[in-house]
Amino acid sequence: MIYYKKNYFPENLSTINETAGENNKAVIRFISYLIDSKKLSENAIKKIFLNYFDDKINIKIKKNYISLISKFLDQILPLILNQNHPKQATYQLLRFLNEISPNFQYLENLSTKTFIYDKLIEVLSFSGHITNFLAKDEKLLEILDPYFAIRLNGNISIYKNELNKIQYQNDVEENIFNNLRKVHRKLKFQIIVSVIKNELRIESASYEFSLLARSIIEKVIEIAHYLFLKQNNLRKSFYDDFAVLAYGRLANNTMTSNSDLDLVFIFPDVNKNFKNKKEYETFYNRFSKKIINILSSQTAEGFMYEVDTKLTPSNTQSDLACTMSDFISFQKDHSFAWQKIAFLKSELVLNNSKFQNSLNSKINDIKKREINLPELKKEIITMRGGDKNFTAKNLINRKSKNLLNWYETKYSLGGQRDIEFLEYFYIREKIYRKIENLDVKKLFLKKVKLFYFILDQFVNITFSMDKPRNLPNKVSKYLVSYLNLKDLGTLKQTVKDHKNQICKNIEEILKL
Repeated sequence: MIYYKKNYFPENLSTINETAGENNKAVIRFISYLIDSKKLSENAIKKIFLNYFDDKINIKIKKNYISLISKFLDQILPLILNQNHPKQATYQLLRFLNEISPNFQYLENLSTKTFIYDKLIEVLSFSGHITNFLAKDEKLLEILDPYFAIRLNGNISIYKNELNKIQYQNDVEENIFNNLRKVHRKLKFQIIVSVIKNELRIESASYEFSLLARSIIEKVIEIAHYLFLKQNNLRKSFYDDFAVLAYGRLANNTMTSNSDLDLVFIFPDVNKNFKNKKEYETFYNRFSKKIINILSSQTAEGFMYEVDTKLTPSNTQSDLACTMSDFISFQKDHSFAWQKIAFLKSELVLNNSKFQNSLNSKINDIKKREINLPELKKEIITMRGGDKNFTAKNLINRKSKNLLNWYETKYSLGGQRDIEFLEYFYIREKIYRKIENLDVKKLFLKKVKLFYFILDQFVNITFSMDKPRNLPNKVSKYLVSYLNLKDLGTLKQTVKDHKNQICKNIEEILKL
């Protein structure tokens, strides 16, 4: 019997135009009321909520469930409406109740734990992304308890200890995957809540996200190893002859809440466990695929990380792993200049075996090589849609056409990727000897890099996939305060000015 039919709600309240794809008129009317009302009425909000659920819940459970919702609303709505930015929290409250309904136990638990309401309202005020976590798992309510004991302090053992509680031996894969996702969600939620309650600096949160990802990868390799031993007659230490090279944010311990994992899987050129090269190449590709599958497949409990393997030196999508010699050859002789830039900030996730130590030594040797500057310049121009007639003067004009939202900095022109290019150019003698006021420009680069880092962290805590044009009011307030700025308008203008200046600095380099 169907007791309740859920409706789709856009993840965040931004503008009414962003609900155009929503077919439910009640949802649209509710969002319109929130956006258009100068002051929200507790009675009006409660009436909207009760009417909404009265229409959705099966008559057999309606009376008792509506009574329970009414009790909960009487407790929490006055607190929500008494804060500075109530609209986002009110919207997320309906989304949240819509997702957990008709879970009597969850709702009764909420009604009795009034001591968590302050933190609950903070979560609802911040974003739908965090609210989604809470709607998935009632056990996360314990993290909202003011007396919750665990405090994050950059200790990876916190994450490893939680993951070691997972008993995967003799369990089916579906249960293993779901248990991993539950633990990952709990730990990720704990980091985010610590940030929005000012218990953890955003810079420290980035390190915590990275520790969590490293712990997850280690655990996933362990589980994949266990699953493969059940199917293959191999020595138990075969994964010592296997390495995972991380790029980007994971390699630099600067991950955000929604960062994907840029990974390359590498294995030895010779392996005595197999008859020939083709056999062990096939095996390690299958092993890599299993790791990716555990990390990124969607289950009833969601997924953990998107995994990107585009930096693997292969001509076919089926080759998810490569031999050490193929990897070294690619990095030395065949990779693009931008790939070499990315490679400079790579790091092995594990470095515990003879093979991993040997690979790490070779990686460090390659990183000492200089990158061809003319090739790097050509690639930068191509990335901006240029051709052989493209000039550096086009950069600023093209910049505005490529931006999606004012707060996005990762791949926008004048954003984080351009900073990485400038950092490399500024340490090359052929370049820095020709740059005026280099020290001033390096200092500016350092300042903007931190500014973008903080902005990006908050944006990724706020949103999961779909990003509306506007940030929630609460998030904007946090950002303005965190960055010591006057108001949201000043924040937007500062982002624009930084991007313009970075583009001008790139333009200066391309002219040399």
